[in-house]
Amino acid sequence: MSNISLSSIASQINNAKIGATAIYDATTDRFFLQTSDTGSGNSLRVDDNSILYDDEGNPIEGQGFIGKLKLRYFDGETMSDVSLGTSYSGIDARLDFGAATDITMSSNRFTINNIDLNIKAVGKTTVTVGTDEESIIDKIKDFVNSYNEMIDHVNGVLTQNRYRDYPPLTADQKEAMTEKEIELWEQRAKSGLLRNDLIISRTSQNMRSGLFQNVEGLDGIFNHLTDIGITTEGYAAGSMGGKLVIDESKLREAIRSDIDGVMNLLFKEPDSKITDTNEKRANTGLIARLYSDVAAGMKEIINKAGPGDDRQLYRNVDSTMLLDFVTKNSSISMLDSSITNYERRIQDLEARLAKREENYWRQFTAMERALNEMYAQSQWLYSQLGM
Repeated sequence: MSNISLSSIASQINNAKIGATAIYDATTDRFFLQTSDTGSGNSLRVDDNSILYDDEGNPIEGQGFIGKLKLRYFDGETMSDVSLGTSYSGIDARLDFGAATDITMSSNRFTINNIDLNIKAVGKTTVTVGTDEESIIDKIKDFVNSYNEMIDHVNGVLTQNRYRDYPPLTADQKEAMTEKEIELWEQRAKSGLLRNDLIISRTSQNMRSGLFQNVEGLDGIFNHLTDIGITTEGYAAGSMGGKLVIDESKLREAIRSDIDGVMNLLFKEPDSKITDTNEKRANTGLIARLYSDVAAGMKEIINKAGPGDDRQLYRNVDSTMLLDFVTKNSSISMLDSSITNYERRIQDLEARLAKREENYWRQFTAMERALNEMYAQSQWLYSQLGM
């Protein structure tokens, strides 16, 4: 026989790590038992093998320790006394979230639509979701910075100097040069190869014009990039321009006044019923339009030069990027086709040269034979006249 406090019993249950948590509240003099995990998939069963003694130390028949605690169980509708040897399951949280009704969760803490919820009582409530303004502005800034870096690189490629005095090196020339000399030479030889390239120039122009054309079919108050505070930089001598500039105060005002309008302006998808290419482009959000323009430029480059070692990159941009190249062009680029045509022309010219050379040899052989005959005849005549 021993004396032990309810707080000590609660501690022993918790330290036993049996999947149950015990709490004794001295203020209300109540003892609580609950499963460590929540939901209908977890249950708790109480057994009592204890013996209670009266003040004289005699055992009390039919009464154990648990019975004195007067534990009760709520099944979601009614409250009842806990019976020994009976398993009691947890209850899933049930809720309606907008049009989504009868949602069940094993815990009162969960996340729906990126909203963290903690249900504490039965009833109705209104959830007000605020816009993470700073996060949106940071993402738009990141996009603008990346776009400006791309514009700088494209402009640099299109205006790169071309050194015509540095043709490709032959094998004999490379043997007579050091690796550093070869590297510097080839840098000059490759410089300007894409200067004023038509595909890159056209793609760049499409990207710029696409960003500053209105987006049709919008329900919000914005339909142009300048409406949300994004414009192009002012003209500077020696620059091709095209870089974006953000008016942060105007952008913040636009996000606060109509965040959905800002998102639709940037990411709107055209109606699937639209089949006309120009109409579909006009009804496409600015970022989606830009993505489409870049993908179209990449397809042109693939058709002209082939995918090289970047097949996976193209597939990451668009899983069907290489489909037309394979089906329509049989995986043969325009440059490959041109090289094949040049090689065929070289073979034809070499064959013609060999044939021409053979004709000349035949003519020269016949002429030499005729000269030898004439020489023999002249020798004979000379000998005859000499006699």
